[in-house]
Amino acid sequence: MAVCPYCKDTVPEQGAWFCPTCNAAHHTECWDANQRMCSVYGCKSISEEILLGCPYCEEASLGGRGICNTCGEPLMSASEVSDFLARHDWEILPTETSWNPVLTAGFLRNNGITARISKKAPISMFGLNPKITVLVPSEQAEDAQTLMGTLAEKFQPCPECGHTLFIDEEECSYCIENSGAEA
Repeated sequence: MAVCPYCKDTVPEQGAWFCPTCNAAHHTECWDANQRMCSVYGCKSISEEILLGCPYCEEASLGGRGICNTCGEPLMSASEVSDFLARHDWEILPTETSWNPVLTAGFLRNNGITARISKKAPISMFGLNPKITVLVPSEQAEDAQTLMGTLAEKFQPCPECGHTLFIDEEECSYCIENSGAEA
């Protein structure tokens, strides 16, 4: 079994659609949904002007859009993404398990740290959904950890719903709104 590069789910080889250039197996529906083009980022069958990617959140998008829908960063060609990733030695930023990795990376970028997330494709056949990790350049890792430590001192999760509250907040507005109680 292979992993379909479009939907990230397993695809049996029998009945799969294979890219004529890189031989990646796609579900027939996924091949059609992607305008009958390969979904492998950087596949030589796709012009670099057509498929752009975001090195910050590992999303790919058909051309015509210059900004990533997920994180708002500029999209790049496959060679630009490769050059960007090669410029740094990347370290995984240790984070609290309750932190949203996309928001964490965005917070770090908003504070001058080059941060990106790494997503691994889920492997539904085995029931695995790997954790999304936040990566920062080695030379900024200490600054990123200090910044995240400062942030952690200012906020706490709501014990009921998990929403983020300021450290001195005693009640969660979301819980109050959804419990029918008056604010």
